[in-house]
Amino acid sequence: MIRLARACRRIPLIVYMRPAANVGSVTGTCLTEEEGCQPTNDHHNEYTHSKAIGESLVRDSGLPFLILRPTIVLSAGLNDAAFARQILWCVPVFRAFEALPLDGESHLDMIDVDFAAECSVRLLEAPLRRHDCYHISAGRARSVSLNRLNEIITAHYHRR
Repeated sequence: MIRLARACRRIPLIVYMRPAANVGSVTGTCLTEEEGCQPTNDHHNEYTHSKAIGESLVRDSGLPFLILRPTIVLSAGLNDAAFARQILWCVPVFRAFEALPLDGESHLDMIDVDFAAECSVRLLEAPLRRHDCYHISAGRARSVSLNRLNEIITAHYHRR
């Protein structure tokens, strides 16, 4: 991609999108955009490591770039049960446990795909951007606590 961009008569903006959660085994802290995606971080697997390498290659290319890091992205409606199971693959794992040591006041930052797309387009259309990297996130005010998520799931499925 970088070679292709360099060969273009008019140098394009490279937009690199990858998950915001790609920080490795860092926990319990707020990371800046610069700290969050380093190939030298202790990554959980090769997938997240490869995303960090890819971002570093784009940053070091000398080409104009925009890095977008969406949080957990879900579809706006999951009418297809098989598709929903693929996206929410971790939910059935929870049923294997009697209880999980989770803090009910902890928040999950999830956004729907329409929000991620709208934010991406707005950033691309912006005449001036203050940064070259943006997290696309619900934020604390619009994220859901685990207690609230439990209430929603209980009401929807009529079981805890």
